Amino acid sequence: EGGVLAGMAGEEGRNALELMNKARNAEEARRARAAIKTYNTVYKKYPNSVFAAEALFRSGRLYQSRQEYYKAFQTYQTMLSRYPSSEKFTEVVGEQYRIASDLFAGKRPRLWGWLPGFRNRERAVEYFETIVATAPYSDYAPLSLMNAARGYKMIGESEAAIDALDRMINTYPRNVLTPDA
Repeated sequence: EGGVLAGMAGEEGRNALELMNKARNAEEARRARAAIKTYNTVYKKYPNSVFAAEALFRSGRLYQSRQEYYKAFQTYQTMLSRYPSSEKFTEVVGEQYRIASDLFAGKRPRLWGWLPGFRNRERAVEYFETIVATAPYSDYAPLSLMNAARGYKMIGESEAAIDALDRMINTYPRNVLTPDA
């Protein structure tokens, strides 16, 4: 029980593999909604299979390509919290940082894949803080703290900006960005 081939054993493994193949075919045929739905089915029905983390990663990528930034970030966050030992951990944190940076730069997220939403820099600051909490020892944590400080300053919360800079100085004293902080 368990081990490397645990997700492949038996009927469940075959069903998860079939669904992954179906989702991959939909993704290659540029039917993003169908692919996302199938990937989410893999994650929900087979959360303990070896395919669940990959399904979350791929659905997050599809959400991101459709500019559904909120759903993409949440999907990536689910992957990081449920499967922290995934080999794509650093890549996913990088994607989360990219989403937060895009929102901070003023990109408008899309709702349902087509309806432009409102700019939301407060959400970007929240996402930067989430990255710091989720992966404090990654290369993205100091960058996220600096951007969070800039965001707090931009929205008029000076004390929170000072706190973010203080955390940057105390937590990452040897980082390249520390003198700027």
